[in-house]
Amino acid sequence: MTLARAAVGPQRENELGGEIDFPTAIAALLEGWRLLVGAVGAVSLLVLVWLLLMPQRYDAVMTLSTVSSSALPSGGGLAATLLAASSQGGLQATPPFLVELMQLPGVLTEVAQSSVSEGLKERIIDRIAKSSHTDSIRSYRIPVVMQNLMRTSVQRETGTITLTVSHKDSALARAIAQRLVDEVGRAFVQAAKAQAVELRRSQQARVDSASRQLGQAQDSLIHFLSRNRAIAPFSPDAVVQQRLQRAVDLAQQVYGLAVTDREAAIAKELQDTPALVVIDSLPRRLPPVPRRRLLKLLLTVVLTTAAVSFVIVFQETLRHPPGKRPDSLMRLRTAARELPLVGRLLVREPSD
Repeated sequence: MTLARAAVGPQRENELGGEIDFPTAIAALLEGWRLLVGAVGAVSLLVLVWLLLMPQRYDAVMTLSTVSSSALPSGGGLAATLLAASSQGGLQATPPFLVELMQLPGVLTEVAQSSVSEGLKERIIDRIAKSSHTDSIRSYRIPVVMQNLMRTSVQRETGTITLTVSHKDSALARAIAQRLVDEVGRAFVQAAKAQAVELRRSQQARVDSASRQLGQAQDSLIHFLSRNRAIAPFSPDAVVQQRLQRAVDLAQQVYGLAVTDREAAIAKELQDTPALVVIDSLPRRLPPVPRRRLLKLLLTVVLTTAAVSFVIVFQETLRHPPGKRPDSLMRLRTAARELPLVGRLLVREPSD
């Protein structure tokens, strides 16, 4: 029984099909030329209609640079950049941090709620909804919708930021790009000031602590000198006096550093420097995005032809068992003769 099942297994595999030679595959494609041409033509027609109906889009591209522009470190990402910036005293306008600000939901919502232009009351989100043929866009979807319209990239060697806003309304794309740059600058200044306020408070506490320590050191030295008016050199009292004097000097240094850091925090709190500088501004007329219709149509024809050809050849492997297939060359000749117009040129009748 086991041997019988083992013998039936390969026989079934052979009956299901196997490899076919190249002439048989070409003959199968020639015999199914109507299916091939029909499928490729239908798909190409649908893609052509979609390409013709696809609206023209415009790209608002702006090249930006930070105020303290510097090349990014070769290793590490956003966390390493922010960690290095924190050691420089306060929040720094690094390119990764500003790109992160551009993706924040709060910043994108503020941009969407702003007007398209100064003379119009229409908001950016209303114009986006109108162009999408919808009445309104829910508030929780506003950041997602805005993120789909924009993309950013950072040049690691120079630290420049490229902001691209794409939309079929060129005026809307221009407005979104300009409002986004303004809103990112405002958000950075607000965050920097908030950090500077907390930093000033901590530095003030540090100054108060250093002042108390300096006062205590000075009081100890005054109290010692008031009891020892004449101190012999190289005596134990001279050593105590030197120790108390060193404590006063050290407390004065700590107090001076604390006051300097506090004044720097106050200056940073009052600072209103913009975070971004526009290097390459938007042109008066935005150039349209190339749609590449011919390339997309040719790619569709090639991919559809390959897919339908694969289906036809695969069906051919299942149609005839390997031992019962007709002669491949005779079949190829017959299939080529049945082609309209082309078949008459490819196959010539033998002369008597």
